[in-house]
Amino acid sequence: MDTKLESFTFHVAVISEPDGAFTLGIRELNIAEDGDSLLDARRNLLAGVRSYARHYFDMWDMYKHMPDMRAQEPYVVRLSLADTDEELIDMLFEPAHED
Repeated sequence: MDTKLESFTFHVAVISEPDGAFTLGIRELNIAEDGDSLLDARRNLLAGVRSYARHYFDMWDMYKHMPDMRAQEPYVVRLSLADTDEELIDMLFEPAHED
């Protein structure tokens, strides 16, 4: 992976819902998915991220003029480089780096 993109890390919030379900949200992309279990929520998040990346690139001609959406570009590019779910999981859930 391009080392320039490695600095764009993700913060995934894990929210345990009162009914026992889970919601996972990615702060940098303002997206969230839920599921009846943590594993279901993670599966749904992976599918949501892939869908979001496709949509983002489809809408780039408009998004490039919107500062909040343009700021997401390096994050979306980084995620789009994942070939497998395992690579995507590693990107989303990598441990925070200490500077």
